[in-house]
Amino acid sequence: MFYRQIHLDFHTSPVIPDVGSGFDSEDFVKTLKDAHVNSINIFAKCHHGMCYYPTKVGTMHPSLKFDLLGNMIDILHKNGIRCPIYFPLGWEENAAEHTEWLEVGKDGIIGHKLPFDSTNNTWRKLCLNNRDYIGFIKEQLSEILESYDVDGFWFDIIFQQKCLCKECRSEMKQLGLNIENEHDILIHDEYVLKKLQTELNNFIYSYKKVASIFYNSPWAPDSGHNGLTSEERTKLQTHLEIESLPSGKWGYNHFPLSVNFHNRKNDIIVGMTGKFHLSWGDHGSLKNDEALEYECFRMIANGCGCSIGDQMHPRGKLNKTVYKHIGRIYREIEIFEPYCESSTKFAEIGVIVSADFFEHNALSDEGVMRMLIELHYQFDFIPITDNLNKYKLIILPDEVEIDSVFSKKISDYLAHGGKILSTGKSIDSNSMPIRLEKSNPYCPAYIVIPEGFSDDIDPLEYVCYEQGTLIQTELPVKAYIGDPYFNRTYNCFSSHMHFPFDKTSTYPAICLSTQIGYCAFPLFRDYIINGNRIYRDFIQYLISALLPQPVLLTNAPTWTEVTVREHFNRICVHILGYIAEKKTKTIDIVDSRQTLRNISVKIRTEKPVKNVFLARSSARLSYLYVENRYLEISIPEIVGYDIIVIDFQQE
Repeated sequence: MFYRQIHLDFHTSPVIPDVGSGFDSEDFVKTLKDAHVNSINIFAKCHHGMCYYPTKVGTMHPSLKFDLLGNMIDILHKNGIRCPIYFPLGWEENAAEHTEWLEVGKDGIIGHKLPFDSTNNTWRKLCLNNRDYIGFIKEQLSEILESYDVDGFWFDIIFQQKCLCKECRSEMKQLGLNIENEHDILIHDEYVLKKLQTELNNFIYSYKKVASIFYNSPWAPDSGHNGLTSEERTKLQTHLEIESLPSGKWGYNHFPLSVNFHNRKNDIIVGMTGKFHLSWGDHGSLKNDEALEYECFRMIANGCGCSIGDQMHPRGKLNKTVYKHIGRIYREIEIFEPYCESSTKFAEIGVIVSADFFEHNALSDEGVMRMLIELHYQFDFIPITDNLNKYKLIILPDEVEIDSVFSKKISDYLAHGGKILSTGKSIDSNSMPIRLEKSNPYCPAYIVIPEGFSDDIDPLEYVCYEQGTLIQTELPVKAYIGDPYFNRTYNCFSSHMHFPFDKTSTYPAICLSTQIGYCAFPLFRDYIINGNRIYRDFIQYLISALLPQPVLLTNAPTWTEVTVREHFNRICVHILGYIAEKKTKTIDIVDSRQTLRNISVKIRTEKPVKNVFLARSSARLSYLYVENRYLEISIPEIVGYDIIVIDFQQE
């Protein structure tokens, strides 16, 4: 596992006149060692198509006077620092001069870039299915493999953008795919990427068994419904890295969405953020320490190594201030590493990912992720093809597609005592005693909570902004749908928004049996769009009934993140205390670590305990056994992040 990695960008325009002029190998490696870095992705070429080593195939940067790649490899290896080679494929402006190698969009635009478009990130996109271009790539790889001691390759821009170039159209026809059907184009894009990864793996391994091969791609979870093969492609690399700069386009919800899908198999995963305030290439910026440490601690709490992205100055100098800040964080990561290496995830809840997950429109998935993190439940995102029986509870959020095969899996799961929580249109009448009639004609509508519903939820007619469903069911009904007077239209309206509650309908809103909980509204999508806490309260009501004794109970506030991992003969409970605040119009900001005092954590276990302590300080913690096989641990104070380590006696 690579716990203290740097991803070193070096995208330098050919017009820059002094590339590498300030590079000093001893200063370079000392800066990294002082920052506790033990792995760094270094660059062979960049998005401009410039190479940073002597090449007979590509174009060496015109102002570079020496072998920068070779110098970096030599000094890093002498100092025991691993250095895979960064190598972009799909974006390299020099190669894009071969216009016949470029992708063609369905709009006919070559390379997906208009001729005079000078906005950021408008690289011309090369087709990864073009045989001449792939031949060019393999010649460059040959040069590198024959000239240097290669630890591995970090391939970038491994995606197709619905390419309809001549070669792609011809291949689609051979495969029986319809070039006019967008889903078929996506299937072909994935086919191209799988073929590319297989070909490059075989080519590289014919030279040497390198330590690592990674293909940087969106790696969105495959729902299992769409016929795409993204999860199959993850097997064609040695590990996974999740590129997720929260202050860039990703946001703070992206990483937990991705990692809770991919880490369910306990494969090697590295999380990646950046030192930048905004995103890649944001020169002269430095992310708040608190934000950077939160992002790195979040990685190790989810079983990942850490990678921090930086961009070296064109003259070849690493910024001392940047690496002083990185070093402070990596020094702490080094303290926590012994409690993270070879740990495995614990999850009781399986959440079926939506078909929208692959299309980056995962509102329901994002909503359920936020709720479960805030409620401190341990969960995995899973496709419909996964084994359901390893989970005590399966959640079908809002609009899960249930075909006949998946319906049979749900029936078998329920027959073996499993529990299901379903919302909105996630209904299967074959396995669940619920029949969908139609969409609710009223939107918004209401959930009418009666007296005595729950000690934690007061009686009221609670508005639901997203459109619900009308069902018939044999399940016990706990609350009914409330109708407004009318839907608001241009000529039928009252006050500033929707009509108020009029009457309680005969249609169920919330149902609950010993095995199935259901709500007729898409609460997860509604929560991420509108943020109404009562929706989370409804979900907690249902989960608490279906999963009354979860592995973890805590009084930590909802803004903390708590994950449970097993580590040999111990349990490690990771607690993060940070808050991302909306201080700008576009990004969330973290600029302080929170202090948690007098926190209680209960872990369900029957094992006799040997010791309980905090990983950062080794301070022992008091504990006692309480009802229902729970070990209750008292934590006087945590500032920002720590790991509660529970050592068990040897059996």
